[in-house]
Amino acid sequence: MSELKKWLTNIKNSYTVFYKNIANVEKIQNKILFNILKNNANTEFGIKHDFISIKNIAEFKSKVPISEYEDYEEYIENIKNHKEKILSSEKVMFLKSTSGSSSKNKLIPYTVSLKNEFTKSLNV
Repeated sequence: MSELKKWLTNIKNSYTVFYKNIANVEKIQNKILFNILKNNANTEFGIKHDFISIKNIAEFKSKVPISEYEDYEEYIENIKNHKEKILSSEKVMFLKSTSGSSSKNKLIPYTVSLKNEFTKSLNV
């Protein structure tokens, strides 16, 4: 099969999955959120916000307040100092710097899952 044909097949498959899931956006997003909470309940952040007891969106909203990057700076410092299970139960591969066009650069913990999500989103 030619590369173009493989690419077109991949796009068709991605489109089919996307279109099928449009009707289930809330259900899919909830599933993703609760998997993240379950997988990170044993982190410093997860313990502080009691991830293990969160059973619905209202509890999530009450236990995990809206935040800004500055709220995470202490966590990022701990990650920089090679502490584990701070924001993610996964090993942090590296801290990726943002461009900082409107403010100072920010460091984002880069994990295998994050890499996989970026890759999946670009495989269209």
